[in-house]
Amino acid sequence: MGILHRVGSFLTRSGVNNPIYWITKHFGGSAAGVNVTADNAIKVSAVYACVKVVSETIASLPLMLYKRKGNGKDVAQDHYLYPLLHDAPNDFMTSFEWREGLMAHQLLRGNSYNLKVQKASGKIVELRPLNPANMEIVVDEGQPVYLYKHEDGKEEKYTSDKIWHVKNLPISSAYSGGLPEGIKGLSPISAAKESIGIAIAADDYSGRYFQNNASVGMALKYPAGVKLSDNAKEYLKDSLAEYGKAENKFKSIVLENGGELTKVGMSNEDSQFIESRQFSVEEIARIFRVPPVMIGHPTNTMTYASAEQLFLSFANYTIAPWCKRLEQSMNRYLLTDKERKEYFFEFNMAGLLRGDLAGRYQAYAVARQWGFMSVNEIRSLENWNPIEGEAGDIYLQPMNMVEAGTEYEPKQLNPTDEPKAELEKAEETGGEDA
Repeated sequence: MGILHRVGSFLTRSGVNNPIYWITKHFGGSAAGVNVTADNAIKVSAVYACVKVVSETIASLPLMLYKRKGNGKDVAQDHYLYPLLHDAPNDFMTSFEWREGLMAHQLLRGNSYNLKVQKASGKIVELRPLNPANMEIVVDEGQPVYLYKHEDGKEEKYTSDKIWHVKNLPISSAYSGGLPEGIKGLSPISAAKESIGIAIAADDYSGRYFQNNASVGMALKYPAGVKLSDNAKEYLKDSLAEYGKAENKFKSIVLENGGELTKVGMSNEDSQFIESRQFSVEEIARIFRVPPVMIGHPTNTMTYASAEQLFLSFANYTIAPWCKRLEQSMNRYLLTDKERKEYFFEFNMAGLLRGDLAGRYQAYAVARQWGFMSVNEIRSLENWNPIEGEAGDIYLQPMNMVEAGTEYEPKQLNPTDEPKAELEKAEETGGEDA
């Protein structure tokens, strides 16, 4: 829909002034001649794999609600939002399923919507996901208004305080319906429809190829002087089409009047078909910023060391920005102004950045020896139970460390002092302690 305008006491929509939006919304065509939508893009294996790996990674990270405590923080398990986002945001989804679906909407449609079910006091008791395909955003006096069409056909209007809306790349474009900046996110599928359209066309071509028994075309040759009637030509054409089907692969065909059946050779363009499909996989991985090896597309130059760096790059430059986007959105739209001064959301990404066992233990040793981690802090990173008592929370302090700029002069012991003191003590006690 177009921007909502006020006429007298009524609100009316205009879309005629924005024809590009209507064309892209209802047709979504690409140069490959394919209508690209989120629904058919997910059928492309590379798109599906990228959406799965990003959404599952985000869903598997611990999502914590913290309470500020001086310069530190404590887990706020007593806050009403903690079990809502940590365990079950609604009656029919787990936290993992809910976050996985939220991220899938972000990756496919650029927007995710959740209805905030609240008590009269404003306390959120449930978060219900809404299908972005059924949502329209209009603007009334500078504020977004959400028009949602439920599965039963019922239409409902929500103000912005009732909807938790997370936006991906919220810029004004032909795909945002002419909405102002920051109102709606940009769909990656719409923005990259050409690359995805090529992949869809390649899949369709591949399906037709194997539907035709994975065979190239056939030609029927007759000796010179043999002429066929129109009926005979149609009969042979139908016979060859039937013979080319997969279920008739090993059946015989009868040719008359000296006819000879030959296969047409594959062209250079056809032989490069597999290469074009591989390029499409790499293009789609680039769109979602996912290393190809993570969606089953390794390269010949891949080594163990380079793969490890790719995974760390994926954590730092793909997952971390998504986590920050969600954290800030939850802080802004799920917490009240008063609560934001005391509470905040945060994903724990330590598991993604840990590295291998030897590297972790070496880092722990340095942290322990230099006194900025305790035993219990190290054990918590490995998901181990803490040591009971105060021993596990003690920090070490290296003995050879002083404040910067301070000259350190270690105390020199006289090797004769200790025996002399022992001798004097023995004389005082009459030799009893000697």
